[in-house]
Amino acid sequence: MERTIVYCKSIKDCGRLFKLFKSELGSDSYFPQGCQKESQNMLFGMFHHNTLDKHKDRILNSFHNEDGVCRLVFVTNALGMGINFPNVRTVINYGPPREVEELVQEVGRAGRDGQPALAVLLYHGRHLRKCEDTIIEYCSNSDDCLRKHLASQFEQIQELIFECGTHDCCLNCHQKCYCEEKCQIPIPCFDDITSNVEKKMRIRKVSKEDKTLLRELLMEHKDSQQSGLVTYLHPECTAGFSNSLVKAVIKQCNKIFTLEGIVSNLPVFKRSHAVDLLNMLNDVFEDIDLKQLEIAVETAPECLERDYDLTYNQCYEYESSSNSSEEEEECYE
Repeated sequence: MERTIVYCKSIKDCGRLFKLFKSELGSDSYFPQGCQKESQNMLFGMFHHNTLDKHKDRILNSFHNEDGVCRLVFVTNALGMGINFPNVRTVINYGPPREVEELVQEVGRAGRDGQPALAVLLYHGRHLRKCEDTIIEYCSNSDDCLRKHLASQFEQIQELIFECGTHDCCLNCHQKCYCEEKCQIPIPCFDDITSNVEKKMRIRKVSKEDKTLLRELLMEHKDSQQSGLVTYLHPECTAGFSNSLVKAVIKQCNKIFTLEGIVSNLPVFKRSHAVDLLNMLNDVFEDIDLKQLEIAVETAPECLERDYDLTYNQCYEYESSSNSSEEEEECYE
């Protein structure tokens, strides 16, 4: 795998991408195969101003060393000027920086050994907030040469000669390339991640009558949970089945089909509440996979609620080993 740098606009985006890769790759996040699941064996990492020094050193040493394990790093502008990696083949901007100077500096991290390299800009509309007009114009440029567009902003590089009009220049030039009768090099195509997620996401149609019925069931259940409680606190604080939970269920009832979906999207703190919610959703919509519900009910945990993992329907234990602590540190670097 060639070395790649992914520039993010915030530490939060770094963390989201890191967790997504770790979740999707699982044991393949580590190299070599079968090695201990420790941070020094991870194929990717994060680099920002809150990253621990030992993790920064791992990434820097790995990128400088031809045999280094880390091949991809999610970074903020903390990894910028003064750092020279000669063998980075790809730089990806997950959202453009605010200023064109920053964009040129970040793109310039690739191909510093003089070999061909690739710069990719992926962005959503929200990424353009607070960006200067030059950046917005660059992102909307779907016709003119992108390299010339950037070079025109700097007197010291606008006179450089670019191979404009060929597939080796930029995406816009590639689309017009006639290096032969017709360019044989395929134009890069990037999947629309958002649309793919939406296609995979199951959505149900919910009518006003459905919401009314569901709200009645939820409020009746909430009242039954709070009935007979003697407490100096508000009953909702003790029962754990609150008005905010009812509102959240109503708001997201079009996409909740599983226990995992309830835990991931709703403020649920008890396993019994998650099972009850799934039953009520099925009472209204009659489209829940009852096999999952039966398994969840049959495998009631013997351990404390806080030790029960709804995703795997089993208890987990807190580990104090050095391996687990290393991995936890990596998640929050």
